[in-house]
Amino acid sequence: MKNNTHTVSYALEEMLSNRPHDVQRIALYFEKEYEQFVNGEHLDFMGFVQHIDVLKKHVSRLDLSIINIVSEENIVFSHHIINATKHDGGESKFEVFAKFTLSNDKIIRCEEVTRMISGSQEDSDLGSRR
Repeated sequence: MKNNTHTVSYALEEMLSNRPHDVQRIALYFEKEYEQFVNGEHLDFMGFVQHIDVLKKHVSRLDLSIINIVSEENIVFSHHIINATKHDGGESKFEVFAKFTLSNDKIIRCEEVTRMISGSQEDSDLGSRR
């Protein structure tokens, strides 16, 4: 059994890395039955894949800083900061509080609150944009 905090931190790094969008890499960390709830928006696995694809098309760089990450049994809580740089050079900064549920070493659910700390108001939906 993998360490759940490592699974979540690796998944975050993988999803936010500057590598091209790759559904097979997403499936290494997330179950096909995955559900995400972010700021009242619901995304299933394919909605999440679409979100990552759209995100990678709108930004040139995403930098992740994990402030805190803790786990208990199959639950992981993360507090992290994401700095996004768009292709036009515009920047946004987001604070994220997330609860991840894992099963069989994969993420099956995420309940998340994301708030923009700085940046253009038009980018305030980057946490769930599809």
